[in-house]
Amino acid sequence: NSIGGQKSHRDKRYWNLYKVNMMAKKKKPTIELSDKKISFTRDGTTYKLIRFYQKEMTLDTMVYEGEEKIGQQKIAFAHLPKDLKKELHPN
Repeated sequence: NSIGGQKSHRDKRYWNLYKVNMMAKKKKPTIELSDKKISFTRDGTTYKLIRFYQKEMTLDTMVYEGEEKIGQQKIAFAHLPKDLKKELHPN
């Protein structure tokens, strides 16, 4: 549908719709982890995983020192122990 080496408007519209559809398919969801009760301890601090943001490769965690709740903290996926990384296994 090219005339003189230029694409027609129909081709451009099709391409734009294709790009939008491909972007929508690549969207990675947020995974809720609070119901799975996954946690790990590092240097006496316990981190309970709340949710995993696949696009940013970060996790929301609740931080505890002993039995005392310190607060919520966002951590990078790379900081998880290896066994938890395998369990969450982002695609």
